[in-house]
Amino acid sequence: MFKDKEFESSGDFSDVTASMVPKDDIQFDDFDFDLIMTKEDFGAASDKLQVKGSGKFKGEAFDFTLPINNLKVKYSLGEKYNHDMKFNSLVWEEQDFDLDVNADTMVTSGADLDKAALLDIVSAEINAAKTQIQEAKEENMIDFPMDTAVPFVMIFYATQFAESLTIGEKFMDFGFSMTHFNLLSER
Repeated sequence: MFKDKEFESSGDFSDVTASMVPKDDIQFDDFDFDLIMTKEDFGAASDKLQVKGSGKFKGEAFDFTLPINNLKVKYSLGEKYNHDMKFNSLVWEEQDFDLDVNADTMVTSGADLDKAALLDIVSAEINAAKTQIQEAKEENMIDFPMDTAVPFVMIFYATQFAESLTIGEKFMDFGFSMTHFNLLSER
């Protein structure tokens, strides 16, 4: 998510500033991402976001609202050898980022602009915001709903030290053993 982000000028577009916010019928304090937790599909998604902003197209002012039909960051469970600690580690491997936006659903006022070109600019900014959030730097997390992030991060990293992971309907079971970490040796 981003707030009052200034986009770089691109082609005929200048002074574009926008925010990714919950859709109009949802209060900011009530918004949260939907968490998805299966071995095949682990991540966060939402169809309750939009990008609202303004700018200039060929010097003429415009406003826009772009509904986000779906935004989904997802991972699948894999395995990787941890050379430092000498054990096989379960890891969440990032999958393709789903971003479903459409120029046809964009609402604009003011300048008669190229919606497809603006969509490309906004999509690039959403992808950049996703990358910045994944870096987990404090300045990128100011307006991010932490009640989503904290359990997600805990599960993401705890998995790397588990020998096994079972995902049930309501619970995740992590199997930890000293043998897995090569901390116990045979006598």
